[in-house]
Amino acid sequence: MYRELPPITETAAELKQHLQHEHHGRKKPRLQMLYLLASGQAHTRQDVARLLGVSRNTVGRWLASYESGGLPALLELYVPAGKAPSLSPLLRGDFSLRGFGKRNPGAGERHHAVKTFRPRFRDELAERQLVAPA
Repeated sequence: MYRELPPITETAAELKQHLQHEHHGRKKPRLQMLYLLASGQAHTRQDVARLLGVSRNTVGRWLASYESGGLPALLELYVPAGKAPSLSPLLRGDFSLRGFGKRNPGAGERHHAVKTFRPRFRDELAERQLVAPA
């Protein structure tokens, strides 16, 4: 199925300027795609895909997002939310202040502070009534 390419509203010079200032690895090929089409170096999705080393379907998705919202929509990247932290900010602050996970100088060469640190830290948290006593 052949779909017409959307009209590129930016000039090749504007796109080249954007390309020179863009350093994000996932945004740059999207700008290169528009530049190739605007400058006449590529005429089809397949030409762009071959020149950029991506799938023709990827080029199609990029063009669809460009067609729906212009350059801002094309350069918008999906970032998954990820898992919520299981520790409260108070506890995360305590871990970072205490150097959690760094080498324990009094222990053996391969021994890390994680193994000796946890019981003491848990006792201290119990004293503060942040966790149940062990």
